[in-house]
Amino acid sequence: MTSPAKRHSSGMFVGDALTLQQQVANLRILGDGNLVRNMRIGSALIALAGLAWFWFSDHDTEKVLALFFGGCGALVCLAISWGGPGFRHAAAATHKGRREPATIVLHPGLDDDAREGTMQGVLHPQSAHAHAWRMDFAKTFGWHPPEGLLQVEAVYLSDIAWPVLLVHPDGLLVPRGKPRRVD
Repeated sequence: MTSPAKRHSSGMFVGDALTLQQQVANLRILGDGNLVRNMRIGSALIALAGLAWFWFSDHDTEKVLALFFGGCGALVCLAISWGGPGFRHAAAATHKGRREPATIVLHPGLDDDAREGTMQGVLHPQSAHAHAWRMDFAKTFGWHPPEGLLQVEAVYLSDIAWPVLLVHPDGLLVPRGKPRRVD
């Protein structure tokens, strides 16, 4: 059973069945807003505070705690830094970008890097000049894309060779990492 969409205090919509407009609003909050930037700055400050605490601490227990908190802050900062550009590009694609019809064959993530709920697929743009791309997608929130062949709109930004966002009538697919070109 799906839960209806609710608006969180952060402004984001939560629930199992979000409309396309609600998913676009969530993506814009993540990519356009200051939320991710502030989280990266905050986690970097926690890492630096942990390092300073370690440096000035005289007790072994405090040093272990300092390393734990500093390491966690550093890991969160790195994770946000690696994943942030993809969401920023996808959010920009909701405002601008060249849209082209395409088909994608989706299947659950099967490789060692795949996380539960992630999808992989091969995108075949319908225009003759466009290249096919093997893509991994970030976990979707608010809809569950079906396996198999889907008709989507691939959105390209002018300075990036691959599509940064796929729009299906039921939801969004955001590429995770750099896609691999299929010849």
